[in-house]
Amino acid sequence: MEKKSIGFGPFRLEPEVFGYELNKSELIRLGLAACLILFMKYIPIPNLPATGATMLGIVLGCMLIWSINKIPQAFGVFVCLISMIMHHMLNWGTVAGKLGTTPLLMLTCLMIFSTGMQNTKMAERLSYGLMLKLGTSPFALVAALFITEVVLSAFIANMPALLVVAAIAVGILKELGEVPGKSKFGAAVMISITTASLVGGLCMISSSGQNPTVISILEATTDGKYTITFNQWASAGIPFAIIMTPIILIVLKVMFRLNPKDCPITLSRESIVEKNKALGPMTDPEKRFLIDLVVLTALYVTTKYTGFNPPIVAVIGALIVTCPFLGAVDLRNALKNLPWNIVLMTISGTFMALCITESGLSEWLVDNLLGWTKGFTPFWIIMISSLITTYLHFIYVGNSSTIVMPAGVTLALAVGFNPMYIIIPMAFAGSCTVMMPFATDTLITYGYGYWSYKEMAKSGTIIGLFWAIGVTLVCYFVLPIAGVPLYI
Repeated sequence: MEKKSIGFGPFRLEPEVFGYELNKSELIRLGLAACLILFMKYIPIPNLPATGATMLGIVLGCMLIWSINKIPQAFGVFVCLISMIMHHMLNWGTVAGKLGTTPLLMLTCLMIFSTGMQNTKMAERLSYGLMLKLGTSPFALVAALFITEVVLSAFIANMPALLVVAAIAVGILKELGEVPGKSKFGAAVMISITTASLVGGLCMISSSGQNPTVISILEATTDGKYTITFNQWASAGIPFAIIMTPIILIVLKVMFRLNPKDCPITLSRESIVEKNKALGPMTDPEKRFLIDLVVLTALYVTTKYTGFNPPIVAVIGALIVTCPFLGAVDLRNALKNLPWNIVLMTISGTFMALCITESGLSEWLVDNLLGWTKGFTPFWIIMISSLITTYLHFIYVGNSSTIVMPAGVTLALAVGFNPMYIIIPMAFAGSCTVMMPFATDTLITYGYGYWSYKEMAKSGTIIGLFWAIGVTLVCYFVLPIAGVPLYI
């Protein structure tokens, strides 16, 4: 069936050319986005200067564009940057000067390194090994895949790790005869590994492409006075993952009734044993990649002593993993398959945060979203900020922390406590993109057809509450132990 084009004369939206097959609702969102970006400054908003209103229009307009899954996120990034330049919030000198402070180089190198996992069978070895330890009951299988994804996402970028574990999960579901769209167990499996990728992606700075963006936003909004080291991030991220793993698994067990009676499956232990044996001994590329991973992790942990900052370590990791005799990655294929949508999204986040701060929008957001908390203690400010950032996902499909982090930094400095105590919880809360499951990292598993938006949003709403509370408790009580002072 021929796809219908929209428009007239030479000005037509041709699906076979652009890949865009937009329905009426999506076209309306696109038109509304253009109106917000162009005309928001003419709408009087109490206590918000015209530049702030303009930036609010850009933020809302780009959010609408990013909510249209049929349009690549990179298109919204281009719109965002050009809109800020068009409204004289950025110029090319600023873009060129600040480009080095964005996560571009670090993220690109981390993605290159992560492709090494796809060239090995390490994920299969870990998941099958856990299944043999935990058993083959419904809950045990979900737990094994969840833990596998958390571990892999912690040590390599979370999106490549999710692709690998999703392939393993689909193989098991097909063997069990679980039908996409009709399998409660299949929905639980896919939602669990999707959520696990977000949990593992917070363990270390190198665990997700979003994490370096957080640091660049903190540095941009405080003129470089504050930053977050690899060890400081890990001191919050790893305990958070340890705490959230059993909590999320229990939530999923209750919601999907993962017990032999309500969720009968017939996967035998012998089947897992055979799969594990079929992997054979570790290959030379696997051994090299494992060594490369250990070296990369050691370099990150020892940045205080080596003087190498995280971006430089990422470059070293990419060099090692693509080096003849030492690595396990074909650099040409890695570059060809880089997820440029994610890379460009993280770059734009830095510039958006800069303009949010300088336009007056950040101060306005503080007054309206968080200003009423100024008289509270830091603990409750952090808790409320985390909850607001988490549940902003009901109106923002991406990482909501990009929008509110500049406001959080402003609030922390005004109250007199270290902005790291608000920006790390906000960053963690912003990664909980399972409330409205339209973010790119969440949608990776949607294409397999096992879970619906309703199922993901229902579980995500409950998980989000524990998520916000968990990150508040971890940051407030663990960061002081890691040597991060609460007050400035």
